[in-house]
Amino acid sequence: MPTLHMREGNANEVESKAASKLQARKGLLVAFDSLFPKDYEIEEERLVKLWMAQGFIKPLGQNQCLEDVGHEYFMELLWRSFFQKDEENFWDEGPIFKIHDLMHDLAILVAGLESTTFEINGKNIDEKTHHMSFGFNLGSSTQIPTLLFKANRMRTFLLPCQNWYSNQMVWNQLTCDAFVSSFKFLRLLDLHEIGIRNVPHSIGKLKHLRYLDLSYNRHIKMLPNSITRLQNLETLDLSYCKELTELPKNISKLINLRHLNIDECNSFTHMPRGFGQLTNLHSLARYVLSTDSRCGGELKELHGLNQLRENLTIENLRHKKDAELEYKAVNLKEKQHLKGLTLEWTWTWEVDVGYDEMSVEALEPNQNLKSLELKGYRGVKYPSWLYLLKNLVSLKLVSMKNSQDVLPLHQFPSLKSLWLSFVPSLEYVSLVSESFKLPPLESLHISDCPNLKGWWKRRSDFSEEDEDAADNYGEISTITTKNHSFSRLSQLHISGCPKLSSMPLFPYLEILRLDNSNLRLLERTISMGMISTVSQENPTAAAVAKPTSSARSFSSILAASFTPLSKLKSLGIGMIECSDDHFLQHFTALGRLSLYNYNGDEMELEWQGLRKLQDLELNDHPKLASLPVGLQQATSLRYLAIRFCPSLTILPEWICEIISLQSLHIWYCRNLTSLPALTSLKTLKIWICPNLTSLPALTSLQSLDIWDCPNLTSLPALTSLKTLGIRTCPILVESCKSQDWIARIENLNLEEDSEQTWSFTKIFGRCSGSTSQ
Repeated sequence: MPTLHMREGNANEVESKAASKLQARKGLLVAFDSLFPKDYEIEEERLVKLWMAQGFIKPLGQNQCLEDVGHEYFMELLWRSFFQKDEENFWDEGPIFKIHDLMHDLAILVAGLESTTFEINGKNIDEKTHHMSFGFNLGSSTQIPTLLFKANRMRTFLLPCQNWYSNQMVWNQLTCDAFVSSFKFLRLLDLHEIGIRNVPHSIGKLKHLRYLDLSYNRHIKMLPNSITRLQNLETLDLSYCKELTELPKNISKLINLRHLNIDECNSFTHMPRGFGQLTNLHSLARYVLSTDSRCGGELKELHGLNQLRENLTIENLRHKKDAELEYKAVNLKEKQHLKGLTLEWTWTWEVDVGYDEMSVEALEPNQNLKSLELKGYRGVKYPSWLYLLKNLVSLKLVSMKNSQDVLPLHQFPSLKSLWLSFVPSLEYVSLVSESFKLPPLESLHISDCPNLKGWWKRRSDFSEEDEDAADNYGEISTITTKNHSFSRLSQLHISGCPKLSSMPLFPYLEILRLDNSNLRLLERTISMGMISTVSQENPTAAAVAKPTSSARSFSSILAASFTPLSKLKSLGIGMIECSDDHFLQHFTALGRLSLYNYNGDEMELEWQGLRKLQDLELNDHPKLASLPVGLQQATSLRYLAIRFCPSLTILPEWICEIISLQSLHIWYCRNLTSLPALTSLKTLKIWICPNLTSLPALTSLQSLDIWDCPNLTSLPALTSLKTLGIRTCPILVESCKSQDWIARIENLNLEEDSEQTWSFTKIFGRCSGSTSQ
């Protein structure tokens, strides 16, 4: 018995110590997160990788994946309100999180000297500092503070405030080499968006390095071979390195690499041979096959990479005969942890459709797959295994030139997102049937399907008379039932579908974009909603509730039955002929509005109902000479963007009365000459306005970005300014260099010329047909 009690005591002591260690690790996470500024937006996946690089995450069981443990830590901190979800970021595919303000203060307190944010004139560096971030944007004039070298045992170097658009050379190779050589204990090194062209060979000396971020350095063409000495490296982020062509040949030496990101590396040509030896890879954004089969890694390199967990894109699949054996070697069916898969074929005009239909069968993925995209597939029929993917949440069909088959959507009970883009032969999406239930779609995108006529293909027993009747009053005999309504659909985007005129109902839509498509689609949807309501209350009345005239006012339909779109929060309308300017008055919940290619002179729409409107974008309106007078009614407006409006010369003085307006973006308004004194404005971006000659005293302005405004020669004293960026304004830049108040600005970026800006000006000046008159 004493032995038993002793064992129980030992077990309790072990559990107690384990719990203490777990809590200590979570305390380290909190302290580490103090490195990010307040209101900083971050994704869970990236944060977990940063935690892993510092060894903060330990497996709780023998076979437990570190990323899964990190997810559990993150969810606990989210549950305890350390993080909060950014609800306003509803355009993003994945959720974005922020650290709660009060929790951020707590994190700084917990961090002490261990973690610190270095400010531009700061002296808060201690030899005990192990984790550091810069609280400002590094510019070309920024020097490495000598004080920094005091913390020579630094483990973390982060640049959370680095601007994505600057792309100037912040550090040359010599400076970068000196920095890398001085901090040999780094585990996490963030050098994103600092404009480096050559990664120093000394990077290979950082033997403790686990996380390396070189993203957004678009001039990097190759990596040094010395990078393959980093045998502890877990994450290598090369995304948006636009000129990167390939990886080092010995990349297979990075035996602990778990995450490799080469997303948006547009010049990338092929994966190296031996890539398949990286069997610890958990995420690989792209696997690029060489268009020249004689060089680069083959498809079979993917055979043993069965730990892949995120999304994988296989690019440059070839349209060729007898490709089954090559494709089968990928072993996709055994990759049970893979969440998303994109199969992308090379672009060719002519191909035997039979080749793709036969070979695609060998690319059957595991049935656990959540997301699938087929791009450039030239078969007429979908692969047979598509119908076995019962767990699909997202399905994208892109650039499928020959596809004509309707989709058996009822076989995807979990489908939340459907994307159809450039499927020119498609006429109908699904078959009409009372027994088929629609999937629980939340997001639907249909673009560039010029021959798409409707959602349902009529049954073989549907007579021509029945079809004409359905065309006249919304197919009420088939689609007014509950089974034919998208009861969960919140986002709908339709563009380039001029023939599409009928769809299921979408009563709870929150985001709508309708571009270069038939406005009758919207009219009929609302009309169907009215008929559906009548039919439920009085089935007999439904038979006579069909519209009496095709010329019936859109506004009157909305007035009769507005319920289906009463939750609409975001609306984008473009390239659509609309004779009724009153349609906006019904969208009372609207928070974001984007209007583009509007042909009216004054854009006198019904603005008075838009009391909740906060964001407004006016894009490509060639005749717009001034802002619409009715916009004065939008008293909650915070953000205004005006792009490609060549007739606009000034902004009216009354806009100063909208005191809620904090952010103004003006882009390519070539006849704009001046701005009013917007005293509440905090952010101003002016890009490519060649006739702008002056700016007023904007007393609350904190951030100013000016790009290619050659006639703007000086700035007034903007005493609240914290961030200033000027590019391709040589006279203005020279003028600013002599201003003492400008020299004291925290984040300063002055460039006399910019290759990127020049190319934008050239493109816009040549291609924007409506704005070049």
